[in-house]
Amino acid sequence: MSAPPTIRTNRIPGRPSPRAAAPQHPAPPPPQRLAGAKTLKLVDVPASSPGVGPVVAAMVLAAIGDPHRFQHRRQVLRLAGLDLCASRSGKTSDRAVPKISKQGKGALRYALVHAAIIAAHQNPAIRAYFTRCLEGRQHERGIRQKMYVKLAAKLLVVAWHLMKTRSVFDPERFLAGQTG
Repeated sequence: MSAPPTIRTNRIPGRPSPRAAAPQHPAPPPPQRLAGAKTLKLVDVPASSPGVGPVVAAMVLAAIGDPHRFQHRRQVLRLAGLDLCASRSGKTSDRAVPKISKQGKGALRYALVHAAIIAAHQNPAIRAYFTRCLEGRQHERGIRQKMYVKLAAKLLVVAWHLMKTRSVFDPERFLAGQTG
């Protein structure tokens, strides 16, 4: 019987593999306490946003997974297909119309838009933001749906930020233009 063949690798003996040297993310801050004095679970974080129920929160949690794997909000928006791309077929860049790419998770995008519609009707802080976005543009064709999509993108970024910091939704920060 002959010995089994040896497997050659490009690894230098005595050094760790490149996979072992992956960058480590900082540990998340300790969980905050809710009004009911229970510890804040990661599932409860996206659900603290208005309009986001348990199903949408689970979808956001499943889509984002580890919030520390994203370095920028554009990466989170691209995950759901809510990032903007311009259709430029034969047009100059000043005439190109920006639209959402729809390259991401369609079910997540659908759920977030419906959560944005509910939030815009029920939450006073989000309703104020929504009417501020619509100001002076009420007569444009399809502008309400475009603003719902914009609000859905903002709610996704807010949920990502809340998951990253393990905090709950704060309407004052939302209206001030800060992420969380």
